[in-house]
Amino acid sequence: MQKRKRLIAALLAAVALLLYYVATSSTGEKVKRAVEIKAASVVGNIAIRNMSDDVAGGFHNIPIEVVQLADNVYQARGIANTHLITTADGSVLFDSGISIQAAQQLELLKAQQQGPLTHIILSHSHADHIGGVRFWRDKETEIVAHREFAEEQRYLTELEPYLWARNRIVFPWMPEQPTRQPMLRYGGVEPTVTVDHRDYRLDSDRAFAFTQAVGEEPLRMMAYVASH
Repeated sequence: MQKRKRLIAALLAAVALLLYYVATSSTGEKVKRAVEIKAASVVGNIAIRNMSDDVAGGFHNIPIEVVQLADNVYQARGIANTHLITTADGSVLFDSGISIQAAQQLELLKAQQQGPLTHIILSHSHADHIGGVRFWRDKETEIVAHREFAEEQRYLTELEPYLWARNRIVFPWMPEQPTRQPMLRYGGVEPTVTVDHRDYRLDSDRAFAFTQAVGEEPLRMMAYVASH
């Protein structure tokens, strides 16, 4: 067990050094993004492989794969799901998964993406729904969330020391202290568009409606998608 922990620590340190080199070099943004995504994928694989079958409700054993739910609607499955909806104006993402799987989901969903990623819609601020925003977001991508999203994210960040200890019971792969590695760290998502309890619609060849829904958080958003 100790040997395995040392190996994991060494691999994570190597990934961290690679990311530091890329971040401080003059490498182009596309290359930096590609390296970060690949590093996140490696770290995620290490984390999943070192989780026992009887933890986290077994959700980590769900294969990361893409299924088509409807015309131009694709779901990347895993511990948390990510959805890609393609339109004539580009593609829309609904939630972005948990950080340890988001990079792998992205690599699979990219094959279905059409045009630029115009919007990322976030149902709420839990880590398993916003973990992949940094991997997906482009300069022109709009981040849509509830108007109280920032406040919800703030208090979850302040409660992180308590929540981290609690979550380690379910996810024992987590380190003893909250990570400061940017690609896996919680929070830091800044919505560019905020909505209240009214529907928010996107202009495209498909009709979108995003509205508040009752769920594990009081400010949860849900999406309806239909063709014109």
